[in-house]
Amino acid sequence: MNVLESRTYASDRGYTTWTDETDDSLAKHLLLAQDYIDFNYNLKDEFSEAEQEKADVAQFTIALDILRNGEPTTRKERVATQESKELAGLKISKTYADTNADPYPSVTKLLAPLARTSGQGSVSFGRLVR
Repeated sequence: MNVLESRTYASDRGYTTWTDETDDSLAKHLLLAQDYIDFNYNLKDEFSEAEQEKADVAQFTIALDILRNGEPTTRKERVATQESKELAGLKISKTYADTNADPYPSVTKLLAPLARTSGQGSVSFGRLVR
């Protein structure tokens, strides 16, 4: 997705946070988003037109999030669960952070059909008994 396409996409959906930015800023965020996709998803090399649209939406979604919230690697850990117990008058509280949480589960789901296949088929050898 290029800057002009991203402006049209954002304008159609009312994302003023995006449309108020300069072209240089948008290009930077789109590049960061593409880098994130390239690093985290093993996508095939060529897409059909419909697949390219999905890839563009994924790129825009990540770029908009980076614009609004910063890069996922620089964000504070998200709390996954919190546990509290009270035993004999003592209150014990534990907080667990999930550092490996997927910051873009909707993008992951969107891009799953575009993933490169492993290329290794499975073969099993055995005896046919009648």
